[in-house]
Amino acid sequence: MIKRARVFTASLLGLLLCVSGAYALEVTSLSPTSGSSGEATPVSVFGTGFESGAEVSFFGVDLFNPSIVGSSDTPGWAGGISVSGSHAFVADGYSGLQVVDVSSPANPSIIGTCDTPGVASAVYVLGNHAYVADSYAGVQVIDVSNPANPSIVGTCGVSGHARAIHVSGDRAYVADSSANGVQVIDVSVPTNPSSVGWCDTMSNALDVFVSGNYAYVADNVQGVQVIDVSNPANPSIVGTCDTPHQAYGVHVSGDYAYVADSASGVQVINVGDPANPYIVGSCDTQYEAWGIYVFGDHAYLADFGGLLQVIDVSNPVNPSIVGSCATPDSARGVYVSGGYAYVAAYEAGLQVISGFVSLADVTWVSDTELTATVPAGLVPEIYNLHVSNPGGESATLNNAFTVTTTTGYTVLGYFHEAQYGPGGLAYDELTDTLWSSDIIAKTILKINPNNGSVLTTLSVSYNALPTGLTYKDGYLWNSDQWAVPEVIHKVNPENGNSVDTIPGLGGLTFDNQGRLWSNNWDIQLRALDPSDGNILDTIMLPGFDPTYDQTLGLAFDENTSTLWVSVVEHRWGGGTPTNWLLNVGLDGTVLSQEEFDPDSALDGYELFGLAFDNNSNTLWANYSQFDKPPTSDDTYIYHLSVGEPSGVPVIDKLRRKRREPGQKFNIVGSNFGWGNLGDHVRIGRKEFAYDHNRIIEWTPTNIKVKIPKKKYVKNGCAWFQSLDERKVKVWVNVEGVDSNKKKLTLIKNPADCQ
Repeated sequence: MIKRARVFTASLLGLLLCVSGAYALEVTSLSPTSGSSGEATPVSVFGTGFESGAEVSFFGVDLFNPSIVGSSDTPGWAGGISVSGSHAFVADGYSGLQVVDVSSPANPSIIGTCDTPGVASAVYVLGNHAYVADSYAGVQVIDVSNPANPSIVGTCGVSGHARAIHVSGDRAYVADSSANGVQVIDVSVPTNPSSVGWCDTMSNALDVFVSGNYAYVADNVQGVQVIDVSNPANPSIVGTCDTPHQAYGVHVSGDYAYVADSASGVQVINVGDPANPYIVGSCDTQYEAWGIYVFGDHAYLADFGGLLQVIDVSNPVNPSIVGSCATPDSARGVYVSGGYAYVAAYEAGLQVISGFVSLADVTWVSDTELTATVPAGLVPEIYNLHVSNPGGESATLNNAFTVTTTTGYTVLGYFHEAQYGPGGLAYDELTDTLWSSDIIAKTILKINPNNGSVLTTLSVSYNALPTGLTYKDGYLWNSDQWAVPEVIHKVNPENGNSVDTIPGLGGLTFDNQGRLWSNNWDIQLRALDPSDGNILDTIMLPGFDPTYDQTLGLAFDENTSTLWVSVVEHRWGGGTPTNWLLNVGLDGTVLSQEEFDPDSALDGYELFGLAFDNNSNTLWANYSQFDKPPTSDDTYIYHLSVGEPSGVPVIDKLRRKRREPGQKFNIVGSNFGWGNLGDHVRIGRKEFAYDHNRIIEWTPTNIKVKIPKKKYVKNGCAWFQSLDERKVKVWVNVEGVDSNKKKLTLIKNPADCQ
């Protein structure tokens, strides 16, 4: 039976009005509200204030996997950025202001330049004017009504060096990094800007953000200063919040100020009472937090070390990194607009990074309706809808559209034996054997997958809670949750003895690169070096809460080079526990996510261990109900079909090396003959995976076969000793009477030779 699709828990993205328009832009509804990932879906968008040329996009899919989609090298040092409509405005150091056409995000191009007398470090665009913080030359007001020909129309000096600028209404607020304060400038007449007020701060004012009657200043070593600007002629500090390091950037959203705090990452400050700001949360970032922009429930951090970090701030007390994208040079400033993050990357200029999905075929019907097409192939998720008018107005509709997966699972059968227990699963494809650990009995069972009977019970030699389990090259790998510290054992399957350990915990599986994946019982997957346990790679599963949700099982599908993952949502509270079966690419892309509920009568059962049989393209699942701490249980082992592998066939996936036609190739470790490419004979059984010199990239035909000894030939069959450490025989069928010049087909059972 095909189960219904589950979608990610999406972050709520609030309404953002980039530029105030003459009328309110609002998105009220979308129809239909769901569609399949396998096909394009026409939709209608309803609301008010829509203009011809409006853009429609979804938020959600790439927030966890942002990537550079376009770039434009600027002549100077890109340090600040602002976006309006289809143009990005870059503060480019000694090269002044650069205007970049981003109507095609993949091909941004400079269309206009305005040299400034100083060093442009920041820019704020409002209407037809760009306001540039121009260091010692003060503030430059630039007319950008013709983006191809921007020109300075007004200038206002500052006491020291204009480092950053924010414009609100008729006032520009300038962070002065050398005079140590904030200058208020009247820009009601752009051609004649004039200073109207000043507020001294305790350190170097590096950034400023204005919300309501307050200006929030990133004040270097003095943290954040909150300035009352209700009287622009007499601004005054009303609140101060020190930060652990140096406050470089600040962005305010709602009752919180998000601070880029240099080596201390992002600090979240509650400013609900501006007179008493205090830190409520923090997120350590990789290098040096420099610039920050908040959109909805995500903060976008320009990291000086060359990264764009995407941080989930839906819970301000516990912000967490959910995605990152390397930039070619130091990331200094970031701006989010129209479905993209625009990063000022110093000597690398402008980088356009996709965190969103644009809808196709957008058509203006009226000021209350747009039509568009949701593209096929989107990751299953709940998406938020974003509409932006050509003039810059934008609005968001939360939880607007659900993309469902077309992938399902089918229950082929199950076993239910008293000996089973909750734990991990492993599959040995060479001998067609299923292994299952039991965390209650502290044993590992060897199971016949044809009938579910227990063939062997191993009492492990270590004092374990044997949870995660996998099989590789003749050994079981078993995580021991009770060890201090937690370790993963390499276990001899003949006697249960541990022959080696590495640090680690959780569900286990090997990928086709020889890496051992574990999950540490949280929602982050880790690729480990099996020789020492060092972490080689990580994947954070999107849409789950690490406080309540837990991954349990892992299995690798060699046919598609993907991971199967079991997650129990709300396992530790926060809601009703729900089992999910995910298929995840090694790049972190979630390809499908299904609720696992094979029998409604089995209430309270958890999807525990997983194992994948690459021979039959089927999945085994341990489904258990047990108390915590575990003392009793009831366990089912399900056998599932998860569909045909996509892309190249199995035979092209089971590979380690490739040989060209005419080159020697090895089977079971011996120089064995010569091969030519062909497609008539399949040697695609997994037994060859246990030979470290195997060739299964291509299907051989017309192979010269040398039978090592006549005694190994029986009834037209030949077999050869494998060179892996278990000395397992690999069986080969030789067709015809001349065993030196015939096609080969690997067979599974030597009894077939009878």
